[in-house]
Amino acid sequence: MQRTGRRMIGATLLAIGLAGGTHGPSLGAEASTPATEAHPDELEHARTFLVLRLTDELDLTDEQVLKINHALRGIVDRQHGLRKRRTDLETKITALLGKTPVDAAALEPLIKDCLAIDHELALLPDETTNELIGLLTVEQRAKFVLIRPQLQREVRGQVRAGERRPERRGGHGEED
Repeated sequence: MQRTGRRMIGATLLAIGLAGGTHGPSLGAEASTPATEAHPDELEHARTFLVLRLTDELDLTDEQVLKINHALRGIVDRQHGLRKRRTDLETKITALLGKTPVDAAALEPLIKDCLAIDHELALLPDETTNELIGLLTVEQRAKFVLIRPQLQREVRGQVRAGERRPERRGGHGEED
């Protein structure tokens, strides 16, 4: 009974958080995903899924649910910013490559910036784990270490499932 109550409280808290906006593209576990990006709504669902799974698996307190939700939102927001910056850089690179002759001096800093962003995105899964670990008890951390690989696969599956449902994006199969 208490576990169901915590899950309901967690779901309610997440619903309140989701009402505040859906502006995060992914979870830390998905940080190094290639350029194909799921719609923010699907990624928010994946974040919600992760918090609910953690609540169930680790028997989180209400306070922990709030802290973990906040931490994951921060990671998602950071990733969204990085991916947006990279997309902007890709647009600039594409424009420069379309010119003849190619301006190598202008391309070089853009290439370095893209590689730096890729590096930051690749580090997000470990940063996410470290942040979550800091919010858990020793017993919860031990359980988390054991379930982390499965959770990553499940979150990736949630995100990929959202990418395969174009009707949820614009209603006509078009991306927004």
